[in-house]
Amino acid sequence: ASEKNSLKFEVEKSVDGVNFYYIGEKPAAGFSNQPLNYELIDHFPVTGNNYYRLKMVDADLTFEYSDVINIKVAEANWINDAIVNIYPNPTNGQLNIVYQASQPQKTDMVIFNTIGQVMTKKVYSLDSGLNTIVVDARDFAKGVYLINRVNTSTGNKHHSKFVKE
Repeated sequence: ASEKNSLKFEVEKSVDGVNFYYIGEKPAAGFSNQPLNYELIDHFPVTGNNYYRLKMVDADLTFEYSDVINIKVAEANWINDAIVNIYPNPTNGQLNIVYQASQPQKTDMVIFNTIGQVMTKKVYSLDSGLNTIVVDARDFAKGVYLINRVNTSTGNKHHSKFVKE
C-alpha cells in the first residue's frame, strides 16, 4: 500500500513451488504513500502450476519476499517449447532440466563445456506438458556448461547454461 526506501521489485517463478528463479524486475518509486501498480509479463508460462513471488529490494539492498501465489494455466496452443527451469543451479551433482513440450516430441540434448567438448549427448522422447530430464553432472569439472536442445522433427533450438561447483 506504500513504499519507503524501495529500490526495485524482482519477480521470481517456480514450476514446483520450491525452486525459484528470476524472470524480471521493475524499478520501484522509492517513496510513496499511495498504492501504485506494477506489471511484468511472464512470456513462458507452463501448462499447470506457475508459482510466483516478489523479492522486494530496498535502497540499502536488504530484501524481503512476498507470499507465493499460484496461477494455474490450462492447456493452450500458445504454450512455447522451452526449458523453463534448471535446478539446482549451480549444481554439485544431479541436475534437473524442466522442459515444456507443446506436443509429444523427440529432442536431442547436448551439453558442452566452454571449450566445446561434448560432455553428454542423448535423444529424449518427451510427452506434451512438463518433462524433467535428469543429468548426472557429478563427474563434470567445475565451470560453466552450455545446453543445446534441438527438436528432431521441427529443428527448433533452445540454449541454456548451468554452473557446476
